[in-house]
Amino acid sequence: MQVAGIPAASEDSSTTSTDAGAPPQGVAPGPIARDAALRVGVLLPLSGAYAATGRELFQAVEMALFEVDAERVELLPRDTASDAETARTAFLELAAEGASLVIGPLFAWTTGAVVPEAVDRGIPVLALSNDISVADREAWMLGVHPRGEVHRILGHAIEEPGQRVGLIVPESDYGDAVAEAYQLAVPPRNRSGLIRYNDDSEPSDVAQQFVDTVRGSASRPGDAILIAARGNALRAIAAELAYRDVAPDQVRYLGLSSWRTSDLQGEPALEGGRFADLSEEAFRQFAERFRRIYGTSPSRTAALAYDASAVAANLAGIDPDTRIAWLQTPQGFRGLLGAFRLLTDGAVERSLDVYEVRRDGYSLLERAPARFAPTPQG
Repeated sequence: MQVAGIPAASEDSSTTSTDAGAPPQGVAPGPIARDAALRVGVLLPLSGAYAATGRELFQAVEMALFEVDAERVELLPRDTASDAETARTAFLELAAEGASLVIGPLFAWTTGAVVPEAVDRGIPVLALSNDISVADREAWMLGVHPRGEVHRILGHAIEEPGQRVGLIVPESDYGDAVAEAYQLAVPPRNRSGLIRYNDDSEPSDVAQQFVDTVRGSASRPGDAILIAARGNALRAIAAELAYRDVAPDQVRYLGLSSWRTSDLQGEPALEGGRFADLSEEAFRQFAERFRRIYGTSPSRTAALAYDASAVAANLAGIDPDTRIAWLQTPQGFRGLLGAFRLLTDGAVERSLDVYEVRRDGYSLLERAPARFAPTPQG
């Protein structure tokens, strides 16, 4: 591996080999490249307010290449400075230098400036944003989007056709994305109510509004409520719902990955609640290796940057004429935190675990499916 512009991690670092970024077992790798050299652009905020984040993500990119023993990849890091025009200019430089793939940018506004230029030039992009509104064909958003989390937790929780599911979401772009996914996943006859709240909303009012909307039917055994909240708002809303006889022993409380970052210990209403998230066990293993090499703790976004780099390493051995088809293989890839696949609309489908809230923390309830369905969904 060669890196232009930023020193590489030490090759004698103690790491564990991994097959992240490779197709699942039994999937043909595709034709071998005639010219195996692959120039990979990396667009990250390496200066300004987010420089520390950019540096961490670049370290994860390096780490992946060393762990998969990629020798035929040249990294071309460029600074976006968290600015849209700077990101666009940096991408054009990479295109002029012959980059065959770009990892990054990180933010939606920088990604949005790069994607049209990349699509016009036929250069695939593995961005680290989760805003699928800036995705396009051959420009994928590797960030975890609520759509996949909603699909996973509802698929796990809904066992009978007659089950009803309600939704409580914040008034925000995130809340809008969750609500859209909920409406796609749950038929109208199975929706027991959709309530939005804002920073000024009293949890008691939110809970009462939900109860009034469903007219008491939400307390039927087997029903569920998806609460797309976090932190104090999540704990308070759950407690107020339980107080109004939307009892957690009858109504399943469901959540998304935001639940993991909330301190839910000591809130009885949430015990037994379930949420979807990437593999925590796999992330801990990655974090230990990262700390051993770099001396700092990584974010979960660093694991996504690692996956993008591992995909690039495997792409180096694929014939240029078949690379896009290989990237879109329906079987997907073995990711660091679970399997994932790149869909034709620029979204990324991920395989997620289901966790249950316990009095002393969280426990793994159901592992992510080992394989995707034969054809992509959505």
